[in-house]
Amino acid sequence: MGVLCPHCQHAIAVKNAKPGRYSPKCSKCGQAFLLTVPAGADERMSAALLGSAGQPASVASVASPPRGPALEATQAPSDAGPVNAHFSVAAADVAATLPNESQPPRQPVHLDLAEAGGDGEPRLAAVRREEEEDEVPAVLGNYQIVRELGRGGMGAVYLARQVSLDRLVALKVMNRRWAKSPVFVARFMREAYAAAQLVHHNVVQIYDVGTDKGINYFSMEFVEGQSLGQLLKKQGKLPPEEAAGYVLQAARGLKFAHDRGMIHRDVKPDNLMLNAQGVVKVADLGLVKTPGLEEAPLEKETAGAAAPSGKSVAGRSLASLSNITQVKQAMGTPAYMAPEQARNATAVDHRADVYSLGCTLYVLVTGRAVFQGTSALEVMTRHATDPVVRPDVIVKTVPRALSDVVLKMVAKRADDRYATTDEAIQALEDFLGLRGTAKLAASEEHVRVLEESARAFLEAPAVRLRSILLPSFLAGCAALVLLFALIGWWRFAGSFLGLGALTALACFLVRGASQRSPLFGKARELALDSGWLDWLKVGAAGLLFVGLLFLLKLFWAWLIVGVVAIGLAFALHYGLDRRIFAQRREPVERVERMLKGLRLRGLSEDALQELVCKYSGEHWEELFEALFGYEAKLLARPRWGAGPRGARPKFASWRDPIVCRIDNFRRARQEAKERRYLQAIEQKNLQAQGMGPAAAQQKAERVAEVMVQQAAEIKKAEAAPPPVFAPSPAVERAPAPVGEATTAEPARKAEPLRALPPVPRARRIDMREVLAMADEPEKGQSGRSPLAGVPGAVFGSTPRFLLGAVLLGTGLVWLHVRHLVPGAASVDEAATWTNLWSKALTEKPFDVPGVPEGLLRVLCNLNAVVAGLLLVLSAIWRSPKMGVFLIPAAVLMSAGAVLGMPEVGPLSPELLCLAAGGGLALLGFLFGRDT
Repeated sequence: MGVLCPHCQHAIAVKNAKPGRYSPKCSKCGQAFLLTVPAGADERMSAALLGSAGQPASVASVASPPRGPALEATQAPSDAGPVNAHFSVAAADVAATLPNESQPPRQPVHLDLAEAGGDGEPRLAAVRREEEEDEVPAVLGNYQIVRELGRGGMGAVYLARQVSLDRLVALKVMNRRWAKSPVFVARFMREAYAAAQLVHHNVVQIYDVGTDKGINYFSMEFVEGQSLGQLLKKQGKLPPEEAAGYVLQAARGLKFAHDRGMIHRDVKPDNLMLNAQGVVKVADLGLVKTPGLEEAPLEKETAGAAAPSGKSVAGRSLASLSNITQVKQAMGTPAYMAPEQARNATAVDHRADVYSLGCTLYVLVTGRAVFQGTSALEVMTRHATDPVVRPDVIVKTVPRALSDVVLKMVAKRADDRYATTDEAIQALEDFLGLRGTAKLAASEEHVRVLEESARAFLEAPAVRLRSILLPSFLAGCAALVLLFALIGWWRFAGSFLGLGALTALACFLVRGASQRSPLFGKARELALDSGWLDWLKVGAAGLLFVGLLFLLKLFWAWLIVGVVAIGLAFALHYGLDRRIFAQRREPVERVERMLKGLRLRGLSEDALQELVCKYSGEHWEELFEALFGYEAKLLARPRWGAGPRGARPKFASWRDPIVCRIDNFRRARQEAKERRYLQAIEQKNLQAQGMGPAAAQQKAERVAEVMVQQAAEIKKAEAAPPPVFAPSPAVERAPAPVGEATTAEPARKAEPLRALPPVPRARRIDMREVLAMADEPEKGQSGRSPLAGVPGAVFGSTPRFLLGAVLLGTGLVWLHVRHLVPGAASVDEAATWTNLWSKALTEKPFDVPGVPEGLLRVLCNLNAVVAGLLLVLSAIWRSPKMGVFLIPAAVLMSAGAVLGMPEVGPLSPELLCLAAGGGLALLGFLFGRDT
């Protein structure tokens, strides 16, 4: 049997100890404590702090049970005593009680039994885990490790910074020990990948799955705030309405998961995170149950998997070391676990989450758990047999209506609870007055705050000044460019063109870096996620541009105006942008405080966004974006963007196509990365099950392809604009109290809110369907012919860029060597530009020994320069369809005359090839772009 030192929580194992009381010292911290060894076989051994008189001051930990396999105890915060800690063992076993919740999380320990001493007295020995703590590198993939947040059986969770997005994430790293089991890795990462498709404001999002340096990981949203468990420890209990509002938000997040076939199975206050804006997010989806992910017991699949000690992991309680569900196992937290979940976690449905949520609401309003006990087995038994004491009996201020809701949520029989999470949501909304005739309305005070804040936000003095200065400066540069071009002073025209372009670019970079603008963030993410080939293309494009500036004798002029542009950008930022931010801070914070109060009263995020959208005036988008973000604004625009007079003005809509293009790039890159990762783990999984390498690779490709396709379909369905429903009464303006004057618009009659249509079951990854489709090549889009990758290899963006760079670079060098481009800024030489075409037609190509003259003629002409420029620009689009048009167009432009294109009337062969190739290129830009 074993105990945990009450001072340092170090594992101490005991074997064949005689009954009695002892005062040993911990081998790690050297502190003495009181050890009580009971006489009865069914009693539990305990360790306690010593008081001043040698008596126990407080019990800090108790032992593991006297029989059964060695158990692993993982410390976790709790809400109602030690037995509320994270519980995950075989149903036939009894859980080890964990350390006091006030101690910081420590590494899990494995409790073995020590040999007895020769004198018959117990010999105490501290036994570490079988494996040493894994060392995680400072950089893992795209993440920089900051510090460890906690550690469990599956691995550790770290606070990390995602470099590409410059944001903090929670990075969950799989223990190397379990990474040695390919079947375990495949099962676990399938589940993580399925959970990553949950994107909801009341769910902690999983961002990414991957592997680096042999370490499997996935990253999650890091919520800067506290859990409801921490809030409960500070306050003891919460006001009933506030607690109901928090639980209502959690219920909405769980409904989102349930509608997509996922069950949480570990809902508790410690897994409900509350951020600074008052948003509750359901966390720790590690125990989530996803359809199709329990094809077979994991113990059978991992039989014979390597373990550090040389032992097989088969036969051990793998669930105590992982979050993967096994057949006939209890998983979750005893104080919040439904009776049926304690019997068999794989057989539960969404009603188990409703029960756990009811237990959470119970402890929030009463300050105590539904049932308490000295062991996990006792707590689970009481959940299954004992009647629940009504919350309003324990705390008189709890309304009877809320007690009725709680009792129905924690009914012992699943059939006696709310049939769906949506019914529980409706009951909580009824209690908070958010449904039916008692629907909460947006009061005149809310509308007034919103209208005044929106006006102050938009009419900040520095905003008006900036809206005049920057456009006027750019318009002045454009006018000077046009003026100098008309009189033939090309160098001055090019210089002012550079001043305007570089100033706009510098302002974008300086402002974006300081204020994290959406477009800057997307561009930064794209740049940092780019591979060496992408950077090679950027470098080549930069060299071509510098070469063009040298050819036009504009390099030094652009260098000078570039320095001036940087100075102007910093002056604009420190002179205006920071003043704008300061002037807008108060109205934004005022609206945020109002929204936080409404969240605590139970209003949904959709209702709050609708409220802001409706009452922020004609130019609502900028304030909405500051409050909810750019992506939320794009989703809100088709739902509530129209006003009484039709569509309202859009804010900075020029960003939208650029962001869309960047997102397409990133999506394609991310899908390729996910496909490679899923294929690798599936291939190892199949080979571990006895499949041959070739067959395993082929099936793994199909499985990965289908999973990525399903994920893409889910994201597309979630991003689709929702149907427009009748206005929600939650945001309709309530009548002003009698005697109060108001300048706001009259209240409109509230219309009933129509129910949302049921979410299609296809909006989740079903592994049964994935595996079935993978066995059918025609459905899994596998078994592709060897020519499947040819279009991308020949007509993709990279081949187009390389061919364009060769044509453009060679043509520019030829123009420079043959002195065909005028370099003076004199009006007298302006006429040379009109003679450029005629001179280029008669000028000979390079004279390079060993290179065929026909090839030199193809490369050294003005058509080749135009064709190269078009190909380089077309590399922005990845679609091979564009290359099908552009590459033949480039060949026609540069080589048509050499290959014998005849004259047609007054058109020379070169001009005819340029026109025909240009028309073909135009078709490519119109119809070949990826969408």
